[in-house]
Amino acid sequence: EFVDITDYRKFVAMIRNLGFTYVVETAFGVDLVAFRYRDMLNDFHGKYYIHTVCPPVASYVEKFQPELVDNLAPFVPPYVAMAKVVRRLYGNDLKVVYITACVAAKDDGRTFKDDGRIDGILTFVELREMFKAYGVTEFNVEFSDFDPPVGRKGGLFPIRRGMLQAVDINQELLSGDIISANGKGDFLQSIAEFKKETGLRQHLDLFYCEG
Repeated sequence: EFVDITDYRKFVAMIRNLGFTYVVETAFGVDLVAFRYRDMLNDFHGKYYIHTVCPPVASYVEKFQPELVDNLAPFVPPYVAMAKVVRRLYGNDLKVVYITACVAAKDDGRTFKDDGRIDGILTFVELREMFKAYGVTEFNVEFSDFDPPVGRKGGLFPIRRGMLQAVDINQELLSGDIISANGKGDFLQSIAEFKKETGLRQHLDLFYCEG
């Protein structure tokens, strides 16, 4: 999204310049969720799960396929996991703002409370508008790096099978037990197949977007 900014450290500095005390990368939260997901798959007892870090997919299942709600993997989204982490590290009185490409997260974020609560959500478009309103550019800031904790491979999660790659989950078509689907058509078809009596006997990893 921000390919016009020449160095990610400038991007972090620009966000700080808007008044944020800490700037942390959601990748660490992805790592935490991905490891829990891998542990769940390794402890398989016959129940198949729909896993997603994508708010529109979870919302679709809850609203239009309520019989499958029990099959949603029981994990909070990575950004909520990250909110819990930063409050533990930096104090429970923090105001947490999640910056994302996903406008659907604005509704999703309202459902989490206590240490996982999200106090504000900005889309990338809104972040650009704030940079413009406050005259913040990469030319008037110095380098600044993300605050800890630092993620491992969690930055892969927006791409197809990224969550699986983050913790080296088996993705072989013949020996693996996960189907990954991106895009509105593919994810709807996967859920339809999952529901059938003779349908998919595999876990689903779904994104509404193309990544």
